[in-house]
Amino acid sequence: MWHSCSNYRLSDHFARCQPGVRRLFRELTKVVRSFGRVEIYAQKSRIVFQVRVRFVSVMIRRSYLLVNFWLTRKIADPQVLRVESLYPAVHIHQVRIGSSKDMTVALRDWLREAYAVGRREHLNSRRKAPTITR
Repeated sequence: MWHSCSNYRLSDHFARCQPGVRRLFRELTKVVRSFGRVEIYAQKSRIVFQVRVRFVSVMIRRSYLLVNFWLTRKIADPQVLRVESLYPAVHIHQVRIGSSKDMTVALRDWLREAYAVGRREHLNSRRKAPTITR
């Protein structure tokens, strides 16, 4: 990422985790890349997915992934561990992925929605048509 203080490698994040965690990350990456072009950056404490802006971050744990994603609405679902609301249209949701079965259809839909937020598509729907004055 252009403004990072240091350079980190993806492999650094997987040094202390169980082998299946890397497989889960690859599965998550495949899902997100199915939506379109995405950049993946390793940072000090997380890995981020970005289109125009970051929309997903992943923290690697010993036996699972903690995945945070940005939506413009709140989700109430048992799979969502927590929601942090930063602004009226900025809600960071956190889920835990410990196995492939956690990659639910709902999670895939939320990630697709987060990808659209990363592309800033929600801003286009809020813009009003220009007023023409004569």
